[in-house]
Amino acid sequence: MRHATANARSAKRLSTDLLTAYEVHLAATGRGNSAYTQAARSFMARWPVPQAWAEQPLSKRLAAGSSCGRS
Repeated sequence: MRHATANARSAKRLSTDLLTAYEVHLAATGRGNSAYTQAARSFMARWPVPQAWAEQPLSKRLAAGSSCGRS
């Protein structure tokens, strides 16, 4: 059980770090807006470790929708 808790914390930290880096990148390149940010948050809520999403079959990834919040 401890591993699951530690992994959940790690995933949340990774998700937070990636969202922050994404928002910084959007701001630095003049592309930030609420639609991009909300889509990124939806994606990270569903897939806190993006590699797990990348490992899904292509058919599942394509069916996920524009922000990948659905499965």
